[in-house]
Amino acid sequence: MSLFDTDYDVYSHSYLCYGTEQFRLTYLAHIVNKANGTEPINDPCLQNGFVLNSTYDDIFSTPCARDQYAPLPILNISSEYTIMYE
Repeated sequence: MSLFDTDYDVYSHSYLCYGTEQFRLTYLAHIVNKANGTEPINDPCLQNGFVLNSTYDDIFSTPCARDQYAPLPILNISSEYTIMYE
C-alpha cells in the first residue's frame, strides 16, 4: 500500500467466529434450537419490547453458527421467526 509517497506492507488476519456479530448469531442459533420450534422466542438479552423478525437461514447460513448448532430437522430454514423480550 502506498500512502503519501511511502510504501507500506499491510497484513490482515481474521479470526472467524470470534467477532461480536458472529457471537450474536451463534447465541441466536442456540436459543432458536432451545425453543424447539415454538414462537415467539424469548431473548432476555434484548431490550424490553424489542421484536426481531428474520429467517432461520439468516442465522444458520453462517459457518460459525452452523458448525456449533445445526438447525433442528423440524425447522424450515427459509421460514420466518420472531425473537422478542417481554
